[in-house]
Amino acid sequence: MNDYNVNVALSDVAYNSEIVISVGHSQLIKWIEELTDTSDNYLKAEQVRKEIKYLKSLDNTKENKKAIKDKYDELYSLQFEPNLVSIQFDKKSHFDNCCNSLVINGRPFHRLYGTPGGLKMSTVLFVDMELYGPIYERVNNGRNLELEYTPAKLEAYFALTSSTSNAVTWPKMIVVKGTTVKFKADVIEVSDGIESNDPIVKDVKDKEIESEINDGCGVMSPAYSRQINQEIMGIDDTVSGVCARCAFLKGMLFTFDFHDFAQNVAHKEIIIDAWGHERNVMDADVIVTTSQLKLWDAYDSYESYRENCEKYGYEFRLTKMSDELDESRNLNYQFTQSYYLSDADIDELISPTVDEIKDIITLDPRKSIVYLAGAGLNDKNVMKSDYIAKALMINPELINDPYVRSRIERMIQKKIRLAKISTIDVEGNFALISGDPYAMCEDIFGMEVHGLLGAGELYHKFWQDKNVKEVVCMRAPMCAHFNISKQQISYDENASYWFKYIKDCIILNSWDTLRIAESGADCDGDILFTTNNRVLVDKHRKLPALDCQQRKAPKMIPTEENIAASNKKGFKNKVGSITNIGTSMLNLQSQFPMGSKEWNELEYRTICIQHFQQLSIDSVKGIKMTPMNNQWNNLSQCLPSPDDNDEIAKIKEFNKKVCAHRKPFFFIYRYNTTKAKYDKYVKNINSKLKLKYHISLDELLNMEELTEEERAIIEAYINIV
Repeated sequence: MNDYNVNVALSDVAYNSEIVISVGHSQLIKWIEELTDTSDNYLKAEQVRKEIKYLKSLDNTKENKKAIKDKYDELYSLQFEPNLVSIQFDKKSHFDNCCNSLVINGRPFHRLYGTPGGLKMSTVLFVDMELYGPIYERVNNGRNLELEYTPAKLEAYFALTSSTSNAVTWPKMIVVKGTTVKFKADVIEVSDGIESNDPIVKDVKDKEIESEINDGCGVMSPAYSRQINQEIMGIDDTVSGVCARCAFLKGMLFTFDFHDFAQNVAHKEIIIDAWGHERNVMDADVIVTTSQLKLWDAYDSYESYRENCEKYGYEFRLTKMSDELDESRNLNYQFTQSYYLSDADIDELISPTVDEIKDIITLDPRKSIVYLAGAGLNDKNVMKSDYIAKALMINPELINDPYVRSRIERMIQKKIRLAKISTIDVEGNFALISGDPYAMCEDIFGMEVHGLLGAGELYHKFWQDKNVKEVVCMRAPMCAHFNISKQQISYDENASYWFKYIKDCIILNSWDTLRIAESGADCDGDILFTTNNRVLVDKHRKLPALDCQQRKAPKMIPTEENIAASNKKGFKNKVGSITNIGTSMLNLQSQFPMGSKEWNELEYRTICIQHFQQLSIDSVKGIKMTPMNNQWNNLSQCLPSPDDNDEIAKIKEFNKKVCAHRKPFFFIYRYNTTKAKYDKYVKNINSKLKLKYHISLDELLNMEELTEEERAIIEAYINIV
């Protein structure tokens, strides 16, 4: 509407949550602060916050109110970053126009990059034109510009600079190549169709699997682990793992005493780095892999990489640190939808959630406090808890106060609504995953790789402390039971010794298909849900992993044009809607006898869902996505046409029976738009029924004797819902 020339004042956007957004501090923000001489703004902002707090403690006078408002305006001005904008596009043509010309408050802006998460939402970052040149030079960090890369992947590496992060002391680093192992396993291989878009699915026995066991992770010494934990958290103890960021570097570092390994297992201190140079591990704080330092081959040596980082102002930064694990978590409906459960199984599975709801509804003050304040309530966070919870802590009798009761009842309705979509409590948690660091060290010291964990085993201190023998592992997005893996908890004394610093993360073994089963999970910050829930463990069915054959995007020398083009290809990622189609297929499959032609066809299609999920995710990398057969979920495509021959008509008739065009009924509790459509449809039916028959839909559904027209109305309703 403004021909891409927009004038907007801070006063217009400061209080508008749809226009101004919050961002955490990052390498990108640090560079902008340096280039605009605003590095001390955060200190000034902190002082203004203190002044606001003081003014609020004074009398509530007219003068004080104005002073507080003025201070808030000053605070917003100090915090506001006018040189960076994040734009969400409705149309690709709008993106093209912004790339050609975008002016904000009289200043031209230039496309900077799209982050992988942002591109899924059709969102790209633009920066003030005057800052673009120096920032883009810093982002490139002196790399060899003649090397070919997939444009979308290279931009994803650029986007690491905008990860919310905290700077820590630069470690002494060694870069090594990743550890690859080979083993044989039964898998279900899924690949692109040849004559049609329908994927090819085949059982493969004893397929040789090649796996990079430490894809996305490395190790850090206990001394460095303790140092950075002190710097960030002020805690004088080691941390299990941290997620690191630097120039083209991303991934986890897990605490493992590789100095001890060198002296007492390998009996040597010299290893060979990724460039073929000898390095002494006793001089290193961290050992990272080439799967973490993405563009390692764009530099002649580690020294060259480090010198460029110093030249262009890169800090060594952390995006997250492992933390104390939850005792219980809510299940995602995707985790339970593929189970075959009896009524008794369901009753047992939902009983903790139902019992909690009953306790709160019956107004137990203690249960209500836990619900309102959370299970993690302690002396440190009690004053930040819900004010109703604090009131109940002071006086439990307030549970009978009408206002308190109504508020608790309103909140519990949300929990009841979520329980209807399988958001139920089970013992377990999400934890960061690591490859076996012992196996990694065996490899980098030139030893034969065995590791400390066998196939079907994982190390998890959380479950060790509870004497749990086995758990099931799950990771979203998922659809089929093939994505759920059962693992034994390792209690090996040798593993407990070497993994003693990794207290709240999961260590995976090197010899099974767990990573493949969990939608190609890697160790660069991915999390895995594990639970020992009896129903979910006992009712687990051991199935082969789905081995989806991934395509590789073409490499080229990246340019502004082909990188911008890759941005558009990543817009409006459809992985969520694809997953929902898989849920609809499972819902439909339950209506047919197991082993029937219809049941088998839907089993095939749900297997293919993971393939389409992966293609959708890879589309952000510039890989063209093969479309799903539109007869799988679009009923209109299954209707006969005058031009159809007998064979095509027969295929369409069958596809009509197994077309997953209807969403599962519980989706009305999950998606507001689905609920609104459903309510509107039912309202229209009720209006027609009352006008013609003077009855409601519920009354019609309960009637025993029906006319042909009434049967048609019920059939139409059933076909919709």
